[in-house]
Amino acid sequence: MAYMFADEISKSLHDKRVNSTEIINILVDRFYIECVSEHNQKLLNIAFKKDIEQKDLDIFLKNFVLEEYSGDRVIMLSYLMKQREDLFFPDTIRPRLTGVLNYYRFQNLQLISHFTKICRELNKNNIFPMILKGGAMKYLRPDLPRVMGDIDILVKPDDYPKACEISRNLGYYFEDNPKAHSVDLHLSEDNEEGVLDIHRWIYLNSKYDTGHMHKFFARATKHKIFGADVYLPSPEDMVFISLLNMSKNLYKNTSMKGILYTLFDCDYLISTKPKFDWQQILSNTIETNTQVQMFFAMKFINKIIPGMLPQELFNSSEIKAKIDKYCNMVMFQRFYVDELRLICKKIRIKQALCSFSVLKDYLRYKPKYFLLKMLKKSSWGIKLFLKHFHKI
Repeated sequence: MAYMFADEISKSLHDKRVNSTEIINILVDRFYIECVSEHNQKLLNIAFKKDIEQKDLDIFLKNFVLEEYSGDRVIMLSYLMKQREDLFFPDTIRPRLTGVLNYYRFQNLQLISHFTKICRELNKNNIFPMILKGGAMKYLRPDLPRVMGDIDILVKPDDYPKACEISRNLGYYFEDNPKAHSVDLHLSEDNEEGVLDIHRWIYLNSKYDTGHMHKFFARATKHKIFGADVYLPSPEDMVFISLLNMSKNLYKNTSMKGILYTLFDCDYLISTKPKFDWQQILSNTIETNTQVQMFFAMKFINKIIPGMLPQELFNSSEIKAKIDKYCNMVMFQRFYVDELRLICKKIRIKQALCSFSVLKDYLRYKPKYFLLKMLKKSSWGIKLFLKHFHKI
C-alpha cells in the first residue's frame, strides 16, 4: 500500500489539473485508511458524541466485540465509562474495561517513577524542565491512564548538557549525538525501551528559530508535578505541540498508537479553557514555519471528527504554495528513508564485524541510508530523486 500511496501522490503532484488542497486531501484520505479502521471510527463516534444517551451506548455495545480492538483503542471506551458515570455498562464489559485502565495505570506509574527521580535531581541543580505531551496530559487528567512509551521534557538549551550529565550519573543510558534535538534515556545499553526524552528544542519538521522555546517557558506555569517542580505549557501551546507531533508521527510513521489520542487531548484542552486563543496557535505556526503541517493535522482530525478544529485559519495562499514541497518530503521520508532506517536499526557494527552475512547487509544498506539522510536536507534533491527513482 505504501508504494501505491506514493505513486498516487506523485501522479497528483505532476497533474496540473490537481490543486494543492486536493493533494492534501489525498494525503489525509490515505493516512485515514492506514490509521482509522471502521471499528475505530465507530468507537470514536460514540466517544465524541456530545449528547450521548444510554440508548446510543446500548446500540454500540450490542455489536461491540472487545477482541476486535487493541488495548490502546479499548481504553477510549474506558475513558467514556470513567467520565460518564451516569451511563450503564453491562457486567460483561465493565470489568474488562476496568482491567484495561488498571493495566495502563501501572505502566504509567513505572514511567512516572523515573520522571520523578530524574526531575528531582534536576531541581537540586536549579534546572526546572517543562513536561510535554502525554506526561502533561496525565498530570491534568490523573484519573485517565495514558498510552505512553516514555515521558518527554523540555529544558532550556543552556541546561541541556547538565541535564544529560545528571541523567547519566543516575545510571541511565543514552547515545551521544551533539547535533540531536533530544536524547532518549534507557535503563541500559541493551534495553531499547525508553523512560524519558530530554529535549533542548522540539522537533517540528521545519526550519525555525529554536529560540522560540523561550516563549513556551514564558507562557508556562510552574507546578509540583509528580513530586518535582516542573513547568506546564499553556493550553494553546499544548494543542500546538500535540497537533504538530501528530503530523510528524504520520509523516515519519512513528508512534502511531498515540495518534488518535490527540483528539481526546485537544478536545479536553480546548473545552476546559475559557476563551481558548486560536490566534496564539496561529502565531506559533507562523513563527515556526509549520503552516502546512498544522493545516494537514487539522484536516486529518476533521476527517475523523468533522468540524472539531478551525482549519480555515490556515487555509491561505501561503500554505498552498508550500504543499507541493511538503508532499515530496512526505513521500521521500515515509517510503524511502524510513524503509532503510528500519533495516539499518537492526544492523549493529559489532555484529557486522563478527559475521560475513551481516557485514554484507551493513555494506549494502548503511551507505544508501547515509546518502538519503544527506539528501533530506535539499528540497530540490528530493524532487529530483522522486522524479528519477520513484518506485511504482
